[in-house]
Amino acid sequence: MRRLRARLAAADAPKHLEKRHPNLSVFSGTAEFVSEDCVEVAADGDRRRLAFAHCIVATGASPALPDVPGLREAPYRTHLSWYDCEELPRRAVVLGGGPQAAETAQALSVLGCRVCLAARGEFLPREDAAAASVVRRELEADGVEILTNVSFVAVSVDEAEALPVGVAIRETNDFYASEKRVLRCDALLVAAGRKPRVAGLGLDAAGVAYDAQNGIRVDGMLRTSNPRIFAAGDVASGYQHAHAAVAMAAAAVENALFGGDADFGAVLLPWVTHTAPELAHVGLYERDVAGGCDVYETDLAHVDRAILDGDEGGLVRVVTARGSDEILGATVVAPHAGDLIAEIAVAMHGKLGLGELGRVVVPYPALAQAVQACGVAYNRTVWDTIASPTTLESLRVRNNSDADPPDAPPDAPPPPPEPAPPEPARAWPLYAALAYGAAATVAAVAAARRRS
Repeated sequence: MRRLRARLAAADAPKHLEKRHPNLSVFSGTAEFVSEDCVEVAADGDRRRLAFAHCIVATGASPALPDVPGLREAPYRTHLSWYDCEELPRRAVVLGGGPQAAETAQALSVLGCRVCLAARGEFLPREDAAAASVVRRELEADGVEILTNVSFVAVSVDEAEALPVGVAIRETNDFYASEKRVLRCDALLVAAGRKPRVAGLGLDAAGVAYDAQNGIRVDGMLRTSNPRIFAAGDVASGYQHAHAAVAMAAAAVENALFGGDADFGAVLLPWVTHTAPELAHVGLYERDVAGGCDVYETDLAHVDRAILDGDEGGLVRVVTARGSDEILGATVVAPHAGDLIAEIAVAMHGKLGLGELGRVVVPYPALAQAVQACGVAYNRTVWDTIASPTTLESLRVRNNSDADPPDAPPDAPPPPPEPAPPEPARAWPLYAALAYGAAATVAAVAAARRRS
């Protein structure tokens, strides 16, 4: 693991960057603003002041520690130090219920460590409840004990114990309502989120508005309250993902150095929780849509590739505007869900509706057929409307109106031909709708037989 991390980190090392970019100068040290247009870098007792026309702050975020008595005195680890472990612990306790906690807990359990994940709130609380429950079942199947809505009482250390660290909890949000339980372990991982690094930067001297919880305040152009200074990445974003930081950095550089107008507020940002299966999301959740929406869902249990691979415990859920195929958001739980969510993100970015995804020809067998199936489900609602009794009656009336008129006088000129009515946009022929309905019925029967 350390070899892989070192290989990935080498490309971002300051010396490597200087070699690749001759116009780039790297100053190592502690930086602090001393005015609205000057920053001071301190290293080895030396101080150097750098005046700037524009500056981008990208200091990232640091692990957040919950306020639990005894935690700071205990030998805990965070995502910054967890991979420095030389040996696999016998029993680990993970504090937190977010993506980082879920990913690490499952990885340790699969490697042979007994793991307990304890969270103050729900498991993966930001995600769709049905999707989070699928991931939770998989973690529990891998041996992870998951405790939610717990209160942390204290952390203690007893070196005389085989498992020296004890985490005292109550398994309810009501502090006095349940018996105290002590979770013993020889490895304690704190994965309770991250907080932006804003302390010690001299932001007040620079006239930059910020707060300790949410970081530096920026507008859609990533400009701070000081028009000379921009901010990007975890220090200025609630979405603490590497790909989000890269996208923000690109927008900030374009706006700060080249007078661009890149609006990061309009950027569509997907993300992935790297469990097995992965959980990926983009856009809005069903709960976020005011005025209602339509939801199209496919279970992987009905997708042949998932059945063949034994990965049937997943889903694809797409949220659209009510009565439309405009995609508002999507959630995917599947192996390589990040690849599937990218397809949906591209469609959203290009303003393609869910119906268009239903018309894409997908190679068989592929997990992408789960996305296609959601599109087909939307298209069926359109076809069902075309084949409704009302539509059939209108066709019958139109055919009757086309009957030959009474005989005209022999000398009368023939009536001018009536202009053909315009064809409705994207209308499917009636026979195609009926044929698809028959095929879908056969497919549904076959799927039911497989399930039985």
